[in-house]
Amino acid sequence: MLKRLTLAAVSAIFAICVLSAQPNKAANGKQSTADQSQASIVLAQPQKQDQTTSNKAESTPDSPQWYTPLKQPDGMLVIVGIITCLVIGWQSWETRKSARGAQKAAEAALLNTQVVINAERAWIVVDVESPAPGKFNFIAKNVGRTPAKVRSIWSSPIITKRGKTLCIPPDEQTKDSLLGMSPCLIPPTDTYTVLRCDIAELDKGNAFGVGVTFSQGFADLRFYGRIVYFDILQPETAIPHETKWLYWHIPIDGAMPFPDPDYPLQNTYT
Repeated sequence: MLKRLTLAAVSAIFAICVLSAQPNKAANGKQSTADQSQASIVLAQPQKQDQTTSNKAESTPDSPQWYTPLKQPDGMLVIVGIITCLVIGWQSWETRKSARGAQKAAEAALLNTQVVINAERAWIVVDVESPAPGKFNFIAKNVGRTPAKVRSIWSSPIITKRGKTLCIPPDEQTKDSLLGMSPCLIPPTDTYTVLRCDIAELDKGNAFGVGVTFSQGFADLRFYGRIVYFDILQPETAIPHETKWLYWHIPIDGAMPFPDPDYPLQNTYT
């Protein structure tokens, strides 16, 4: 459509230029015919003219021209120029619109690709199970569809005295694995035990005695961990994924540790 409008504008300019040239040619033809007629009349007359008449003729000014025809094609050219500018502006707008459409299509394709990758990539989540009263095992499971290449696993119980602020280890401290032989690969649906805890063993080293610290509310017991891993779909230079968990244990018989609601940022999966 834009090409047709552009061609139409160019054709209109060409037609106007041709039409504007025809009156000039006609006028020139009429003028040349008149000059030839005048010349023939002059030649037909006898060439008797004295010097005085000749001087008068030379000194006589030309007859005034009371009418000068306007150049009509100039206005038409201005109109055609405006139309051409409008067509060019419209074409530029359509080009920008097409570019924006292509950009949106590319962004949508990239988003769809990312959705597919997220659906197929490895996802490590952490859950807890209790094989016996007062004993807890924290299990990492790959719920994704591709293997996870684990770089480090850090996990530890954190005991905080009542009334004290919980101090979560920074990432610089948890970047290295605490396990002697951390797994290099966790296949899909596979599990790996990242922390084992026995409440009785934790109380043995405490001055309050067995079961006194947690059962009587003198301290809070939490479990914190961090897993850093790569997905096989990622390039080697990609940013690794990580799983953080912070579980809180309430000293009630049969109670299981659960994600601490006061620290949602420490229970994340990326």
